[in-house]
Parts: sequence; C-alpha cells; structure tokens
Amino acid sequence: MKSIIRHAEKTIIRIASEYPSVLVTGARRTGKTTLLKKITEQKSVPYLSFDDPAERTEF
Repeated sequence: MKSIIRHAEKTIIRIASEYPSVLVTGARRTGKTTLLKKITEQKSVPYLSFDDPAERTEF
C-alpha cells in the first residue's frame, strides 16, 4: 500500500536526530502510528507505544 507523504515526517526526523525521544500526539485515527512506524522502519530505530493492546480494536 502506498503511504501518504506528510509534512510532519521531515520535522519528526530532524527532531529525532537532536533528542533521544519524540512524542507525537493528536486526534484519533489521523495516521500517527502509521507515520511513526514508517519512519522507524526506514531509520532502524526503536518504536514504542504506550497504547494498551487490550483496549485496541480493529475497524
């Protein structure tokens, strides 16, 4: 599946190069997790989510 190129991607990558961690927040179902997983796969850096897997539901 082709992903949307988001303006925030370059900013997140730049900030992540300056700080040991980055927090991305926002409204539900706007692509935050997808964006971060894409970036962390490309850069081979760890991805950590504080979401409770028991509360996650797939639509």
